[in-house]
Formats: sequence, C-alpha cells, structure tokens
Amino acid sequence: MSPMVPFPPGISSRMLLVEGFVKGLSKVLKLQRVEYSRGTLSLDIVCVSKALDFFNFYFDYFMMREEEEELQQQELPCRVQYMALEDFKCPVKLEEALQSLSSLRGLSISVSPEIISFPETSLPSQLSFMVIRKCNALHSLPRAWMHSINTSLKNLSIGYCDSLTSIARVQLPPNLKRLEIKYCSSLLTVLDEEEVSGSCKNTSRLEHLKIRYCPSLTSLWSKSNELPDTLREIKISTCSNLATMASSGNLPKSLRYLSIKGCSKMESIAKSFHYNTKLEKLYLQDCEKLGTLPNCIDNLISLTKLGIWNCPAMVSIPEGGFPTSLAFLVIGDTKICKSLFKWGLHRLKSLEALGIGLCLDLMSFPQEETGMILPTSLTTLDIVDFPNLERLSSNFKNLTCLKKLHLSNCPNLKYFPDDGLPRSLKQLDMEDCPLLEERCTEGEGLYWPIIAHLPNDVSDYITSEEDD
Repeated sequence: MSPMVPFPPGISSRMLLVEGFVKGLSKVLKLQRVEYSRGTLSLDIVCVSKALDFFNFYFDYFMMREEEEELQQQELPCRVQYMALEDFKCPVKLEEALQSLSSLRGLSISVSPEIISFPETSLPSQLSFMVIRKCNALHSLPRAWMHSINTSLKNLSIGYCDSLTSIARVQLPPNLKRLEIKYCSSLLTVLDEEEVSGSCKNTSRLEHLKIRYCPSLTSLWSKSNELPDTLREIKISTCSNLATMASSGNLPKSLRYLSIKGCSKMESIAKSFHYNTKLEKLYLQDCEKLGTLPNCIDNLISLTKLGIWNCPAMVSIPEGGFPTSLAFLVIGDTKICKSLFKWGLHRLKSLEALGIGLCLDLMSFPQEETGMILPTSLTTLDIVDFPNLERLSSNFKNLTCLKKLHLSNCPNLKYFPDDGLPRSLKQLDMEDCPLLEERCTEGEGLYWPIIAHLPNDVSDYITSEEDD
C-alpha cells in the first residue's frame, strides 16, 4: 500500500476519482490505484507528466462496488467527468447517477451479470464515449439513449454481452461516430429496423464500424441492410454467419478502409466499386465462399493497399486487373497468384511492398519460364508458404531497390539466384527454410560470404494486416 498523500489543491474529498484522471490535477499522467476512504486518498503514481486531457486513455479503471455502502450513499458530485462501474446491480442507482452527473464525459459499465436492461433515461448531454463489458443478461440498450437529439455520444464499445441481439432499434444515436462490438454471441444485427414502417432514410453519422467474434450476426442493418454513406472504415472479423455486406451490393461512398476476415459464409462484398473511388485499403482473409471481386476494381484510383489471403473460392483477379496506384499488395492463394502473374505484376509500377504466399506448385520464383518480372520499385518482398519452391531465379537482379527480403516456410528452398542477391538488400529474414538456412550457416555455409553483412531480424512482416 502506498503512503497516504494529501489531496491536491482544488480536489474535494467528496469527489469520485477515476484512475488516470482528476480534474485540475495536471501533473499526473497515470494512477495505478485509487482508494477512497473517509476523506483520504491513496495514490500509487506510476509516472508523472503534464496530463491535461484524459481522452486518450482507457477509462475502465475506477471500481465502485455496491458493498461500499457509505460511498454509494453519498451524493455523486456533478464535477465527475469519467466514471467506471464494476459489478453493478441496481439500474435505479444508475438512473440517479446519469441524471445528476451533468459533466460526465466517459462511462464504463462492466462485470454486471444480473443487469437485464438499463433505465430509460437520457444520457448526460456531455457524455461522448461509453464502454459496456460483460453484462451477460443485457438484452437491449435503452431507446432513450438512441433517440435523444441532445446526446453527444460519439464512441460506443460493447463486448462480452451474450444476450444482446441488437445494438439499437430504428436508429443509432444521431452523433455516434465510432461503434465497436466484440464477443457478443447472440448478436443478430447492429440495427434492428423491424419496427420501421415504409422507407426510412438512414440518418446515421457513423464513420467507424468494427465487429469481431459475433458468430450469430446475419446482417448489419436488419431491414434495409443499407450501410450509412458516412462510413469511412469497416472491419468485420470472425462473424461466421454473415453472408453479405449490403443487400443492394453497394458499399458506402465515403468508405476508405474495408477489412473482412474469418467470415466463412461471406459470398460477396459488393456488386460494384463504381462509387468507391475513396477506398484506400482493402483486406480479405479466410473467407471460404468469397467469389471474385467486381471487375471495376482497377478504377479505384485511391487504393494503395490490397490484401487477399486464403479465399479459395476466388479463382482469378478481376478482368481489368488491379489499380496501378497500389503500393502494398499481399496475395495468398495458388489460383489468384497464377491469375496475377499472367496479368503481369510488373504493371504495378508504384508497388513498394509485395507479399506472396500459399503457392503450392511453383519451383522457382519469379518464374523464368513464363518471363515473370517483378516491379523494379519493390523495397520489401515476402515469400511465404511455398512448399515446393527450390530456387530464387535470376530475375531477382532487376530488383535494384529491394531492401528487405523475408522467406518463410519454404522447406525445399535451397538456392539463391546464380548471380547473387540485389546489392541494395539491407535485411534478410529466414524461418522454416531448413535447407537454405543450412547454406547460410555463419562462418561455414556456402552462402555465408554473400549474406554476412546482412542483419537477420524476424520481427516485422508485411503479410500481417496493419491494425491502424
């Protein structure tokens, strides 16, 4: 236990404190532990700095338990701006708190397994972000939270709520910009529009949608299944029953980042990319039924990063090929790779990072017999999961800008190019390439003289999707 310290100037002994935030306490960057008891405050300070804005910190720290009767009976001061409730059981008290905490900006509610519903009361007008975790009996969120025109809620994160079937009915909070949902096993849809009569224009301002590990999810918007045009980022991961993104086949016009991973029933992401000229990043991985991409993908003039990995139903690239604006490309599938090689990788004149994998029958790379040429602009190259690859061909000599080469899980790879590796190479990484690694043994391997000056660091591979 840390020694007791006096309250800093301007901090009332009746103020509820949140780890990482005290209004007026400008020097504390992070508080490891906060304890409140009869007018004294114990702080275990991890580091000290100028901490004027708590918004960048997570706020699920402060714990208020019902057995702390004396603390709960005190009137909650309106100066509280960030509060987290754990093991919370009484919705009435939550209603009282929400009504009295007019300055509340952040709220976390977690580990409350007995809560079935929250009170139908409006959120504090300044509340901008909320986290709800491990409320396993929670069936739905209050309409008052969603429909109030005075709400400032911009960020909502929900996780581990196994009884929740939808996030909202009719509409999302009008100012909500970011929504994250994870590990909600009964979630069927984000927005349940069944009670909407006739056509209802989507007025959502949502910009970021992230959904992970929701196996029952079958649609994003239940009735219209039309996503808000304001969406800039969509990340869907491990939602095994989701088959389509939108019934019309059109993605939001503002979309800049789309990632779909581990959705085994996903058959189509869009009928057309005609209106998606702002799309910058597209990642598709482990989607067993996902067919071909729309033919107009080559018109995505803003697309700079594209990844397609282990989507076996996708047998070829679109007819028009890929946009020449690509700077980052990861392809992992034998059929897609063959189609891409036939189209011509050398056309991607802006390509800087290339990851190629899951090519089961190639014995040399790049293939000399087909005249395959890699873009000379490449600075990073990953070759992964080539079970029959035996040699790197002499076409490597064209890669005059190559700085990083990563070779992984190529058990039969034994030969470097006859004329050596590019002189520009600064880093060589190898793993699970036993034959080649033996030839690169320090001091005695056949290839040691030509790689001795290179560092070997396996810490950074482009074959992993960036989580920015």
